[in-house]
Formats: sequence, C-alpha cells, structure tokens
Amino acid sequence: MKKILAMVLTIVMLLSLASVSAYADEKIKLQFMGWEASAYETEANKAAIAAFEAANPEYEVEFITGKYDDHHTRLMTMMAGNAAPDVFYMEPNFSRAFSDQGLLLNIADIYEKDFKDVKLIDWSYQKTSSDDGKCYGIDSCIVGSILYVNPELFRAAGLEIPSTSEAMTWDEFVSVAQKLTLKDGDVVTQYGVYGFDDWAVAEAYLYYNDISLFNEAGMFEISNPERAAEILETLKSLRTVYGVAPEAAFIENSGMNANQLLKTGKVAMVMQGSFSTQELSKMGFEFIAVKPPVLDEKHPVGILHSSYNCAIWSGTKYPEAAKTLASFLCSEDAQLVFVRDGLWMTNRDYLYEPENWDKWLSHDVYPEGFEDLIPMFRKGNFRPSFGVKNANEVTDVLVEEYQNYLFNGQSVENTFANMTTRANKIMSR
Repeated sequence: MKKILAMVLTIVMLLSLASVSAYADEKIKLQFMGWEASAYETEANKAAIAAFEAANPEYEVEFITGKYDDHHTRLMTMMAGNAAPDVFYMEPNFSRAFSDQGLLLNIADIYEKDFKDVKLIDWSYQKTSSDDGKCYGIDSCIVGSILYVNPELFRAAGLEIPSTSEAMTWDEFVSVAQKLTLKDGDVVTQYGVYGFDDWAVAEAYLYYNDISLFNEAGMFEISNPERAAEILETLKSLRTVYGVAPEAAFIENSGMNANQLLKTGKVAMVMQGSFSTQELSKMGFEFIAVKPPVLDEKHPVGILHSSYNCAIWSGTKYPEAAKTLASFLCSEDAQLVFVRDGLWMTNRDYLYEPENWDKWLSHDVYPEGFEDLIPMFRKGNFRPSFGVKNANEVTDVLVEEYQNYLFNGQSVENTFANMTTRANKIMSR
C-alpha cells in the first residue's frame, strides 16, 4: 500500500512539474497593428517584429495591417468590441480623440525611462500628451513631402536635371513642367507634375511663407488671408492655368499609384511623402529627390513633419509586455530597420550628423544627392493642424474645404470662411 501511495505521489509531482514547465514555456502573445503604403512597408514591419522576438523570446507578436484610410476607424471599432490590438501606430492628430475616451494607456514611464534623454530633433519632444502631462504615444519616425523626379524624362525633353542642392524657383518649375507635359492631339499623355493638390503640401507652403493657421488661443485664424489666397491660387494654377497637373480623379482612373505614374512616364515629377523612397527604390528605375520649388528666395519651403506614434490600448491584458514592445518599436535599432529601407526618416538628431550617415544612408535605397535634403528633415517642424484640439476632425474639415476650392468651384473667400467656422466649432467642443 505504501509503495502504491508513493507511486501516486511521484506521478502527481511529475505532472505538476510538467504543468509548471509548460506554463513557463508558454509565450505571451501580443498583437501589433499598423498600416501599409505598399507591401514593402509590411515587410519592414515584420522584420522589426522578428528582431523584437529574437531579443525577447518570451513574446510572440502577430502583425495586423490594412489601409491607412480606415486604420483609425477600424481601431475604434475593435476597441468598442473589446478586441483591439495591444500596440498600434497612431497618427498624432488622432491621439487626443482616443485618449479623451480612455482608450489609450498612459506610457509616460516609457518616455521618461527610454526616450527623455535621447537627442531628438526639437519638435519631436512634443510627445502626445494630455493637459495633465500623461503621455499616450511615443514618436517612432518622421515623414514629410519632397519632390521626386524621373531624370530620364528630363533627358528625353532636352532639359537639365534639377539640382538636389538648390530648389527651383516657381517660374523655373512651371516652365519645366510645361515642357514635360506632352499631348497626343487634345489628350495629355504625360503630365509635368502631380501632388500639389494635397492639403499637406498647401499647409507647408503656407507655413514656410509665414502664414499661421492658428492663433495663440489655439483657434483657427489665418494670419494673412490675402497672401494665403495668393499662395493657394498659385498651387491651383498648375492645373487650372498651365495644365501641367491632372484632375482629381487621375490616379483612380489610371489604376496606378503616384510612384507607378512616375516610373511609367505618365508624370515627370511627383510631390509626395518621403515614405515613397522605399517603394521607388525597389521599382528598378532611376529617380532623384529634390527640394520643393520656392515662391521667393526668402522663403525656402521645408518639411512639415508627420509621424507614426506607438500607442497602447488601455484594455490590453499585458500592459507591461505591451510597453516592452512599444519601447522597442521606437528604439534606434527598430527605427533603423525602416530608415535604411527608405520608408521613414529618423527623428534622432544625431543620426543626421555626417559621421552617422553610414548607419542608414545607402545609395542602394536613397538616390544620389539625397544628402542635400537632410537639413530639411533635421530643421523641419510639426504640422500645425496636427497639434490642435480634435485635430483629426479639424484636419478632415481643412482637407474637404481645400478640395472644394480646388475642384468644385468654391471661392477662396468662402473656403477660408468655411474652414474658420467649421474648425472652430469642432475645437470649441
């Protein structure tokens, strides 16, 4: 009887040890959600996750992706259904809408521990926070609009390829765009330029020409409406006066994205986010990146940055594990995965020093002369419309009214009036 009891006890102990061992070996499974401009962006995210899992074998990360346009709406829906990812990218203009509803985890401890003393570019210290100082997102990168050029189309037209060190004047730019716009009868077969109907581009031209959109109280107020109207009319004239830029539905009707239009010669120059470098570098054709054309020599147009913030769902079951993942995704090691591949630009000031270029700047990805654009990124500023109250809704209004001005016959006066009324109503809530 004693032998049988001893055997039973031994078996129980072995089973208990096996159970403990299995529990110890079980990995914490996290979900991380982003968006993709192309399949290459997903590959870069997966590479970063693989690096995290290698360094942290106790965690397993599932990557969820989709289109940027519905990313934040999808997140909100998933949170309402209590089925949201633990960690995710979030544009700063959406952060307040989520944090005000208690949907984001306060990660001030991550910022203080891992990022407060990192030498970042100045505006990147503006962490996404509430009025009580809680932090709901950490910068993981920066992006901004630059002008991409297909040099072969310039050569075919007998034109000098634009300099990477000096921006074209507006007159030079328009003249070149006219010569690069080709027709077969009345049908345009090649446009000189595309992308200047983007509100982000308009916002940059206004900002760098000393036009502020928000007053000291944080409400929408255009500082110099007459000059602002001139600037918007100048941008609009590319299509309406000179015919060098296509109609709004051009991209949709072509079945191509802007990078494909540049490669195939449908468009000679494209003003687009710097994330385009990643896809362009993998498309097997020559391209260069140059500074945006200037309206006058006193006002060079720089970069108005956006960024991807890493944020954490307040409902995560694994807050400490999620913090570990978010901190890694914003680290230099993870950031360089994306920067080396041309998707992002870094928010770390020291990486823009020439002695550190070899950490990320390869001409297998970045075109020749890209070094000349580095000061633009280093000295850029955060988009003003992304830093106001209810910024996501305000931005939607500004985009909608600008499109009405560009394509639906709305006067610039009515555009400014509508922007002011609608934006301030949203920010007054």
